[in-house]
Amino acid sequence: VSPSHSESFGFAILESMIRATPVVSTATQGAIELLGSHTRLVPIRDPVRLASAICEELREEDRISRGELLQLRAAEQFSLTRMLDETEEIYREIDQ
Repeated sequence: VSPSHSESFGFAILESMIRATPVVSTATQGAIELLGSHTRLVPIRDPVRLASAICEELREEDRISRGELLQLRAAEQFSLTRMLDETEEIYREIDQ
């Protein structure tokens, strides 16, 4: 669960994704970027909706498969290789 009010890049969320753990989070920019449509996002500063989303997640039988989708997304979007490649590309563009 990530109840953040402002999160640029949530390492705790990414660590959960890597471990195929389902995530419930507030809809910060970082969470939206990391999670895409593979999780429950709730409005910031809405503890009632956050609690409801947590309860819904715990009741879901397919949360394992959602965790696996998050793991796949983490591997595809945020792997070290991809991050290095994209960083090198930015430097190449700047150098031109």
